[in-house]
Amino acid sequence: MACLWLLAPAAGAADAPQQLYGLDFHLRLDAGQSRAAASIRLTQSQPLLKSLRLHAPADRYREFSGDGRIRRDGEWLAWEPPADGGELRYRVELAHRRAGGGFDAWVDRDWAILRGEDAFPPAASRTRAGARSTSRLLLTLPAGWRAETAYPRAAQGWEIDNPGRRLQQPLGWIAAGELGIRRDVVEGFRIAVAAPRGHGVQRIGMLALLRWSLPTLAARLELAPRRLLIVSAGDPMWHGGLSGPGSLFIHAGRPLLSENGSSTLLHELAHVLAPVSAAATADWIDEG
Repeated sequence: MACLWLLAPAAGAADAPQQLYGLDFHLRLDAGQSRAAASIRLTQSQPLLKSLRLHAPADRYREFSGDGRIRRDGEWLAWEPPADGGELRYRVELAHRRAGGGFDAWVDRDWAILRGEDAFPPAASRTRAGARSTSRLLLTLPAGWRAETAYPRAAQGWEIDNPGRRLQQPLGWIAAGELGIRRDVVEGFRIAVAAPRGHGVQRIGMLALLRWSLPTLAARLELAPRRLLIVSAGDPMWHGGLSGPGSLFIHAGRPLLSENGSSTLLHELAHVLAPVSAAATADWIDEG
């Protein structure tokens, strides 16, 4: 029997209701099954959202159906929904192996780790001028599972709130399953460390390292407090660290501090807190 988590609408929905349309992002996770059913449901009383253009390679996103017009062009898929809303349904292969071995998305018998971008293809929207979305995430989980995301928890789940984006869609890391979660507040940063049980994850150690280092890092970068999610697991996940919006992944086997004084956790944390991207013509690098 499955349980359903429903994310509350994003704050500010009353500011300009005539320019807001609603999006429900729904993903069903089944234990041990890497192929999942997903959908995007649009609610609007007038044609504010005219189309979505999704980067959806056919080897990972397939069996699209729904309301309105759906057209595939190579790795891209265009959805033109009806003026009064509708739904786009598809199936997604969640498991993804990185070059060199190890997975950055995986669904096991009692846990799953993935990014929102894995389940819901990155999309560009064509809208009426000034229109923006308020979005919710629906996760249907196996009985006994719970989930953690990079978003703040609302009355019945989490809000999707990506500052500066008119199209709100799930981003960053998601952990689900039979999880062990530790939480702390450091210099106003609300931190959660989530990992499947039995993987030897150093949840307390990670929080201790952040209590020591985060105040200095936040002061040097002049950062405002925010939420931070750390997800971790052992094999078959990738043996390294990966950052995402408001969140990061680190393999359970990585040391918190290496003998050379480096730290995978702090390295990825710097990417999360101060994301940069070097252009091809830039004379600086964003790794090191």
